[in-house]
Amino acid sequence: MPKNKDINKFMVVSHRIIPDSLLEDLETRLKSEVLLITLAGIMLISMCLIPVLFYFFAESPAIRDGGITLIGLCMASYVVSLFILNRFAALNTAGNITLAGIFMGAVISSWATGGIYSPLMYTLLIPPVFAFVFTNLRSALFWSMITVVTFLAIWGIDELAFRYPVMEQYESMQVIINAADVTALNIIMPLASLISILLVVASYEVSSKQMKKLLTQERNMFAFKASHDSLTGLGNRAEFDTRLQMSIDAAWHSDYPLALIYIDLDGFKPINDTLGHHAGDVVLRIIAKRLAAIVRGTDMVARLGGDEFAIILQGIGDNDKMQPIMEKILSTISQDITLDDGQSVNVSGSLGVAYYPENADTADRLCRYADMAMYLAKEEKNTWRFYQQVPHPSTNLAANNMHIIGNTNIH
Repeated sequence: MPKNKDINKFMVVSHRIIPDSLLEDLETRLKSEVLLITLAGIMLISMCLIPVLFYFFAESPAIRDGGITLIGLCMASYVVSLFILNRFAALNTAGNITLAGIFMGAVISSWATGGIYSPLMYTLLIPPVFAFVFTNLRSALFWSMITVVTFLAIWGIDELAFRYPVMEQYESMQVIINAADVTALNIIMPLASLISILLVVASYEVSSKQMKKLLTQERNMFAFKASHDSLTGLGNRAEFDTRLQMSIDAAWHSDYPLALIYIDLDGFKPINDTLGHHAGDVVLRIIAKRLAAIVRGTDMVARLGGDEFAIILQGIGDNDKMQPIMEKILSTISQDITLDDGQSVNVSGSLGVAYYPENADTADRLCRYADMAMYLAKEEKNTWRFYQQVPHPSTNLAANNMHIIGNTNIH
C-alpha cells in the first residue's frame, strides 16, 4: 500500500507539471512522465557529483572548477528542458535538450580525463538508451548514430596520439588522477551509468503499468457503456440479445429450460408527463435497482427501452415455479417510490412470460411470445400472463394462436 501511495503522489505532482495536452494521449503521457522522472534523477545525480569532484580533485582546482562549471551547464539544460515541457508542451524538444545536456557532459568530461580510456566514457551510453524511451524513433536513431560517431572520433584521436588539453596543462604534474582515483572512478562511473539507465527503464516500466491499467479501465468502461443502459446501469437491448442467445445455447446443450419475462410499467407515462423527465428517470432507476436485487446472479435484467424491461431466468420452465416469482416482481414494482423532492409516486407492472423450449426454440420467437403475453396483461394491468400455444380448432397442427393463462388482477 505505501508503494502505491507513493506512486499515486508522484502522478499527482507530475500531472501538475505536465500540460493537459500531453496527458490526453496515453503514449505522450507515458513519455512525459518518464522524461520528468529522468530529469529529477539526473539532477539529483549531478548534485551528488559535486562533492565527488571536491573529494577526488582537491589538489587539482582547475579540473574541479571545470567539472563544477560543466555540471552547472548541464543542470541549466535540464531546467530549460523542464520549462519547455511545462510551458510549450514540446515533448520531443524537451527530450532532445535533456539528451544534449547529458551528451555534452559525457563528451567533455571524457575528453578531459583520458579520452577513450576515461572511466567517464560509460556515460556516452546513456543518451541513445534514454532517447528510445522518451523521444521518437527518429531522435533515438540520431542519438545512436551520434554516439557511435563520437566513440569512433575519440578512438581515432587516441590512435593519432593527440594530447588532451588537461594532460598538456598538467604534464609537469606527471599524472592528473592517481591510480587509486582511476580505480575508484572505474567502479563509480559504470555504476552511475547503470543506475541512470535503470532509473529510466524502471520509471518506464512503472508508468507503462499505470498506462496499461488505465487503458484496461477505459476499455472496460467503453465496453460497459456499449452494453449497458446509461440511465439504469442495466444491460441494454444489444446486451440482452447477446445474453439471451447465449442462454438459449447453454440451455440447449445442458437440456434445461429458461423463462423470459417482459415487463411494461403501468402508470409511468403520467408521472413522466406531469412531473417531468427527471422524475421519470428517478422511477426507472429505482425500478431497475429493485429488479436487479431480486434475481439470481445467473439471471439477467435488461432495459429494452422506455419503461420496458426484460428478465432472463435460468432453469425455470413451468408456471408453478414461476407464479411466486411473478408475485414477488409485481410486489416489488408496486412499492412506493420517493422522488428527490420528497413526493411519493407509485407504478405497477404488466408481465408476460414465455418459456424455452416449450414455447419457442429461437430467441426471436421467444421475445415475440413474451411480448404478446405482456400486451395481454397490459389490458388489465398489474398482472401477468403466460404464453401457451394450442392447436388450431380446424386442424390437428399447432398454430400461432395463443392461449393465455395467468393470475387475476392484483390490487
